[in-house]
Amino acid sequence: MEHFSPEDGLLIRVEETGALLRRYFFLKKALLRIGAGWLPSLRTFKQKGDLARHIYLDARAMESLSLRLWELSYGRRDPFADPSGLQTVMDHVTRAQDYPEFLVGVYLTVKSALVHTIRQHLERTDPIFDWPTIDVLKPILERDEEQLTWTRDQLNGMMLPAAVKRRLADWERYIEQELAQAGGVSGSERPDPGYEAPVEFVDRPPYQLPDEITFDDMPTHSFDSDPGSVPPDYHMVYAYYQEIDIVDLIATMVWDSPPDMPVAYYVDFCRQMWDEVRHTTMGIRRLHELGIDLKNCGCPTGRYAAWRKMTLLERMGWLTQVGEACSLAGKRDHIKKYLSNGDVVSAAQIEYDIADESSHVRFGSKWIPELLKKDGDPRTKAQVAKDGHRAFRMLTADLRRRLGMDVPEGYLAEFEGCEDVRDPARSF
Repeated sequence: MEHFSPEDGLLIRVEETGALLRRYFFLKKALLRIGAGWLPSLRTFKQKGDLARHIYLDARAMESLSLRLWELSYGRRDPFADPSGLQTVMDHVTRAQDYPEFLVGVYLTVKSALVHTIRQHLERTDPIFDWPTIDVLKPILERDEEQLTWTRDQLNGMMLPAAVKRRLADWERYIEQELAQAGGVSGSERPDPGYEAPVEFVDRPPYQLPDEITFDDMPTHSFDSDPGSVPPDYHMVYAYYQEIDIVDLIATMVWDSPPDMPVAYYVDFCRQMWDEVRHTTMGIRRLHELGIDLKNCGCPTGRYAAWRKMTLLERMGWLTQVGEACSLAGKRDHIKKYLSNGDVVSAAQIEYDIADESSHVRFGSKWIPELLKKDGDPRTKAQVAKDGHRAFRMLTADLRRRLGMDVPEGYLAEFEGCEDVRDPARSF
């Protein structure tokens, strides 16, 4: 690469670069958590799936920024300027009152400001001295630009009335000024001294996870997994569709996680959340290919209410060490069955799923002990799995009774480990 030496003015020194990257990292982490918290509030699987992908990409951005920060720090701990002043504005971003405000605050304000600052950063930094930073920032910039285009398409497709558009413009201005009050993305911005924040924005209460979820784009809802009239031979295919609400479950786990967990923790569980979007999409596609109408099977929405009452460790233990771990043997049997029937597509779908689910089990095995240690909790991973299973079954049994549904015989039996083979459509 040819370039004039830094005397031409294209130069950012390590201290400034580190301070900028630390602010980018802080914002990516905050955006990741806000996205996870808001995901269960969205009303369609398409919206949730797109958001889960963006959250995962933010986690990967955190990962690359963290590595570059470590390199620039010469191994010292947090040598660059503290960006914690950004926390207040990000708390305000969570308080969007609806999906359009969420899009405007997260994407058209904060991510748009990130894009602008990163562009300037790439223009200013020396392309030889700081090539590794350029390698980190270019993919982040490209992905965030794509997400801004996605956001505009989302808002344009809503055909919002003029009054709502005016409110969104006010909300955007409010978040812009709050961000400027914290120095903006770069740390050097200043707010408009004449701006007065609307009281209705300032006084909003903190965001809370919703008590229930829905999927407006799915035809038939059910409390729990319900294959309906899906032929038994294809219950395994339905099993992927019924993972649709697991995306929401993992989103609550990310939202409720301690904020000081390592970057790898967020990368793992955001990857798992995105994987569940893929698995659900695999199931929907394959059911359609097999001529099975989604109207004839259930999209589960009821068990989310149980998860909301479970602790983080109970949710993690139940999902990774029971639901996913106990589905693997049955899935391997289904591969053999589908191949023997000449159904290579269904078999290949399971093969890729097993690769993902095996990783998910490892995620739980890795992070459950870390969370236990953090809490000073003497339980073992196995006990957490057992406690998570018990909590889920007791809570869902209570919900079933309230809805006038039967509680299956043996439903409240203690979890003693995975059977050798079980129906994956019922593993949860």
